[in-house]
Amino acid sequence: MELWCFLHTFQASKVKYFYLSRMIEVLKNRLSPLNTVDDLKALFFKDSSETQLWWESLVLDSYALLVSEKKMAEGQDIHYALLGDAHYPKLLMQISDPPLIISYQGPIEILNQKKCLSVVGAREPHELTKQWMRQELYQFLKTQDVVTISGGARGVDGLVHQLSLFLNKPTAVVLPSGLIFKYPDHWNQTRDHEQKNLIFLSEMRLSAKVAKQNFACRNRIIAALSPSLLIMEANVKSGTLITAHRALIENRQLLVLPAHPLQMGFAGSLELLALGGKVVRHKEDLESQF
Repeated sequence: MELWCFLHTFQASKVKYFYLSRMIEVLKNRLSPLNTVDDLKALFFKDSSETQLWWESLVLDSYALLVSEKKMAEGQDIHYALLGDAHYPKLLMQISDPPLIISYQGPIEILNQKKCLSVVGAREPHELTKQWMRQELYQFLKTQDVVTISGGARGVDGLVHQLSLFLNKPTAVVLPSGLIFKYPDHWNQTRDHEQKNLIFLSEMRLSAKVAKQNFACRNRIIAALSPSLLIMEANVKSGTLITAHRALIENRQLLVLPAHPLQMGFAGSLELLALGGKVVRHKEDLESQF
């Protein structure tokens, strides 16, 4: 917890990009586990003369955070994965700006053990989109041993998680908030029988509440956690389109549900097809990618 609070303070502070990029490379390539801030300091600073005043300031700030976060985490079964740990998602570690540390609940190790599929789309999807998901995506998930990944919001995200849980399949919810105040709020009241298949994942501090700027951070993680990103329905200037563009940056495969050019709400999806996204018509198209 001490190290977790320190790294969250580190990321929140406006340190020079040089230090942050150097920290990422050091943590990615480390060969031994880290347990304390002193371990991190010994690894990060090869020469003690490099120690900056901001380091001591960060330590003080992290201890202040530690007091409040530790109290909130009591009884919550919350765990942490440091960049480079065996249970840190391998695909997430490969992107240009991975989180230094993530907090999670649930069996996160399956993200490294099973095939994953990230799925995103509109919060107010067309009825035909929902029908397609209940028919084609449902049949795909029923026959494939796949972990779904989405953002937990209403609409397409929520339906993805719902289908997986109904089929007793694992699903990962990447949050735009901390694990104490999950967003949307209904995730704070998950039922016992759902717990074994639910993974909650966040790079925010535990007590962080949802904020507009958090969604872009969440979207890059959704795009990173799977080799493929399935776009169910994307309008222009949407969070779904932002996630898709991030997937392209990280060399992920885009799978896109097509639509008629005059169909409202699909303009972004058609743009992604023009950029080289693969058309997904039915479950067989999905199966061909796995």
